[in-house]
Amino acid sequence: MDECIFCNIKKIAEQGILYEDKQCYVALNQYPVRRGHLLVVSKRHYKDMTDAPSKLLSHMAPIIKRFTLEVNNIFKPKSIKVITNIGDEEEILHFHVHILPLYEERAADPHIKGYKMRKKISEGEKGELLKKFKKYEKNK
Repeated sequence: MDECIFCNIKKIAEQGILYEDKQCYVALNQYPVRRGHLLVVSKRHYKDMTDAPSKLLSHMAPIIKRFTLEVNNIFKPKSIKVITNIGDEEEILHFHVHILPLYEERAADPHIKGYKMRKKISEGEKGELLKKFKKYEKNK
């Protein structure tokens, strides 16, 4: 198997972790489609949702809900997509869920261009977004 970016601990730490437990973590997407684009990632390697155990899915569901609400409260998007891909649409074969805010401007679907063709998040933007989430958590 090629090196999996989500299995590489050093790469995970670079993403800007918002939440972590023994089974999953939530991080800023390093190649966001839109501001506030998060990833909820299984720590154990499963190729996609169909490969992951139901117990893991049950564990991740309230975490996905929590961060979907946080994105909604922090960024006030028009709507939010919660997406996981199975098969050819997925570039990184490691189970993860996108929390993708939609604003007035509608960019193309996140996988049309491919993550490597999107602009990487800047360190300044990453720091700003991490502060917004930490401030929100503190004020809840």
